[in-house]
Amino acid sequence: MGISQLLGQFGDLYWKALLTTYKLTILSFSLAALIGILITVMRLSPIKPLRAAAGLYVQIFRNIPGAALLILLVGVNPIQPGEIEAARSLGMTFLQITKNVVLPQAIRSSVLPMTNLLVATMLTTSLASQVPINPRDLTGIVSYINGRVVGGVGAFVISAVLYCLTAALIGLIGDRIDRKVRIAR
Repeated sequence: MGISQLLGQFGDLYWKALLTTYKLTILSFSLAALIGILITVMRLSPIKPLRAAAGLYVQIFRNIPGAALLILLVGVNPIQPGEIEAARSLGMTFLQITKNVVLPQAIRSSVLPMTNLLVATMLTTSLASQVPINPRDLTGIVSYINGRVVGGVGAFVISAVLYCLTAALIGLIGDRIDRKVRIAR
């Protein structure tokens, strides 16, 4: 079966699968980013039990979420100790320093790495094809089609093109955001 025939017969299912992939990507990336920011703030905390709990979390779950290590390594490293000392001398608390000094700079400097992480998260949603969800994700739709008709390589090509276009779109958006928020050094 050719690509045009596949799109004619299953185009609506591909559209639903693409939207499901987007939903899975946004949900998993948002949760990972939220947990990552929380763990990062805990690791920077002056409160020893919070630092210990965050350290234990990282040791147990090793690199889950990657956003925590990404923000810590790529985002927090550019912040000079003098900036934090200046904030302390102004009487700012740890939470004020984190909110007003550390996180804004950390997030700005990690836009492109976070963009790469978002693409990786989107590609990892293909694992959802192993779970019976409806509507299916982009990888799951290929199995569905090949189980009903002989979609062959064409079914895979359509999904691959949709993954590639989505990754390119994420990259373009990430690049534009990075240009707007980049800190000139």
